[in-house]
Amino acid sequence: YEKTLRSVLIEGEKLSQLTTGLLNLARMSFDESKLTIEDIRLDELLWETKESVIAQNTEIKIHVEYFGMPDDPAKLIIIGNKQLLQVALGNILENAAKFSDYKEVKTFLKYSNNKIFIDIIDEGIGIPENDLQNIFETFFRATNARQYSGSGVGLSLTEKIIKSHKGTINIYSVLNQGTKVEIT
Repeated sequence: YEKTLRSVLIEGEKLSQLTTGLLNLARMSFDESKLTIEDIRLDELLWETKESVIAQNTEIKIHVEYFGMPDDPAKLIIIGNKQLLQVALGNILENAAKFSDYKEVKTFLKYSNNKIFIDIIDEGIGIPENDLQNIFETFFRATNARQYSGSGVGLSLTEKIIKSHKGTINIYSVLNQGTKVEIT
């Protein structure tokens, strides 16, 4: 009974994650003008998201470094929806940990030429080159990621969130060496 209940709990959690992802995706596709918009300091957002991700899964290890921080902290402020940005960053951090079997994830916040960059780097399974072009498609799963839990909704949602905040997201990966996600 315990084994069956554990299995039901795991499948219920997967269904909950999928439902939440789909609801967020639908919300992004519906009407962005109804979102709560506020000033957000990206250094604080990154730190809060890191803490939230670790609180949900204590196996996750995330190292954060800051480079080229401006003298004026107001230069780290963007206007956007904090909750959605936390979903996007949290998804990337969780993926980096999961696909690297919970090795430490390196995260860098850089400020240069009036732009803010967030790099998230793992030493995981990487993404096959043929799959990189489809990585942001809803429900797409890389061929080597199918033995890991997931629904293929996270990166699609993440890309929509980043783009809605006038940002860009790029993914660079080498099979069996790791992945770098670059957000500007």
